[in-house]
Amino acid sequence: GGGWWAGGACFWFYTRTRPNPPAPEVRHRTRHHPARRRRNGQTPRGAADGYVRGAAKRATANNTRDGTDSYVGGTANRSAPRRSRRVRGENAYMADEEALNVDEVLDVVDENDQVVGQAPRGESYARRMRTRCSFVLVRDAEDRIFVHRRTPNKLVFPAHYDMFVGGVVGAGESYDRAALREAEEELGVRGLAQPEPLFKFLYETAEHTWWSAVYQVRCTLPVVPQEAEIDWYAFLTEEELIARLDVWPWTPDGMAAYRQLLARRERGEC
Repeated sequence: GGGWWAGGACFWFYTRTRPNPPAPEVRHRTRHHPARRRRNGQTPRGAADGYVRGAAKRATANNTRDGTDSYVGGTANRSAPRRSRRVRGENAYMADEEALNVDEVLDVVDENDQVVGQAPRGESYARRMRTRCSFVLVRDAEDRIFVHRRTPNKLVFPAHYDMFVGGVVGAGESYDRAALREAEEELGVRGLAQPEPLFKFLYETAEHTWWSAVYQVRCTLPVVPQEAEIDWYAFLTEEELIARLDVWPWTPDGMAAYRQLLARRERGEC
């Protein structure tokens, strides 16, 4: 009897005084991991306003059926395949981060479009620094306008429609050079004519601000749009485009540029 009691006491003392074993290393992604939150359409924690928000709302009336149709002369071609991103897991997260180009250095300018400094692209958006952008309206041989939907991983206005191609002007880069570079990259062409400058305006909201140079160009080359930038595209007539202005979610800066273009055209300035 005494031996049993002594053995039990020793076991009790051992279990209460031994050091706790180290916690096993957790190798699986938690539900808050940026890659998982991004795949679920959620904003990664700590992302600044205007950053990746997952896929934006899709248009419902006269829409592209979520990218499965493409318009040719105003009619839907249902055989057009939807673009897809096939990388998964950690590779998908890395690919998304690379596509964002947050470290690209831009010129920071003042209200008169004079360079006052430089900053990485991600920082300039997060801190609402004023930068420069180019907007290029592309028409084909039949005078139709190139319209596209941005990919969901864009830094600003993800999954929105746009009637312009273009983008930010790099540090030390001119508007003209950026317009041609961005147009060729997004359309997937080489040998495009230099876009014609139309006007420049300051786009400014509570979240974003950039000087915007608007161009136009005729593209008769076969386009192969850049998949990292464009999720869906079509050439629409001006009437088809205008009919969808109040239906599809458009980029606010592109919409501002297009309305200015229409107003200037009515006044005979473009």
